Amino acid sequence: GDWSSNVCFPILFRNTRKIGHVVSEMSGHALAKWSVTMYRNGRSRWAEIRIQQALDAELENIQAFEDGLRAVEMLQREGVRVAVCSNLAAPYAAPIKRLYPNLDAYGFSFQLGMMKPDKRIYRATCELAGARADDYFGSDRVLMIGDSPKCDKAGARAAGVRGFLLNRIGVGDFKSLIEFAEAILEENSKNM
Repeated sequence: GDWSSNVCFPILFRNTRKIGHVVSEMSGHALAKWSVTMYRNGRSRWAEIRIQQALDAELENIQAFEDGLRAVEMLQREGVRVAVCSNLAAPYAAPIKRLYPNLDAYGFSFQLGMMKPDKRIYRATCELAGARADDYFGSDRVLMIGDSPKCDKAGARAAGVRGFLLNRIGVGDFKSLIEFAEAILEENSKNM
């Protein structure tokens, strides 16, 4: 059917617990790289166990941003399709799907074989949500918000998606996902 907008949200969750001074600075690919380094230094089994324990603890403690949950609910209630387009490492997919089980699509780079800001990942994610790229890209009907100026704003725009910067301290285009959702819904109501 006709869509009001398509929205990709990469910033929907947070880790609420810091696991030691090294792991708190790492996630996903960085942890895997550290594991290989430790292996080469001869302490592989201990390092792998500690890294896996730290990763498991991190994954268990990921929580949704409250404004993310509310924004998704607001948008979907009005018929806006919502998807995640993310460069997260594979272990993070399960918590995202657990926290946001009703998204229209999940565009994870490890599954799609490409990473933001590659133009193809934005299109692939929206196509997973049911949007045909030819119908929507460049039409101001596909939007994305995230915390990376390069990947979520500039990269999205280079792909024909209206990209916006989320900065919760107020330095970006929007300081909350509720503010973003309200702007989309207001724009949609004016275009009806």
